[in-house]
Amino acid sequence: MSETKHILKSTEKKRNSMLGEILLWKALSGGKLGTNFQRKVSIQDFIIGFYSEELKMAIEVDKNSEYDPVQKEIDQLRDNRLHELGITVLRIEDQEIKRSLNSVLRFLEHKIQYVQQGNKVA
Repeated sequence: MSETKHILKSTEKKRNSMLGEILLWKALSGGKLGTNFQRKVSIQDFIIGFYSEELKMAIEVDKNSEYDPVQKEIDQLRDNRLHELGITVLRIEDQEIKRSLNSVLRFLEHKIQYVQQGNKVA
């Protein structure tokens, strides 16, 4: 996919953000959790929801993918490809962010600190 198509696709995805993505971005932006995340980053053929280059960590916000077996399989293939690039992928349900943002942030803080200490997230 060309660079221009990636940029257009990324811009379109930003406009169509779920509420959970918006809430999470407000909490992640500006290095608030101890590392800088970028939003809607293009890596190879993928648009990553939130990405920290420093940690090689991606955060994806899912919209009830557990109820869609096809989407769940696509997500797994995508995660495997990103993992091959050395990228840790964390998936969080949109509903969970809306229901309990503070719990999600504590989970992310723990994972970020763990990786900053030189550990790999399984």
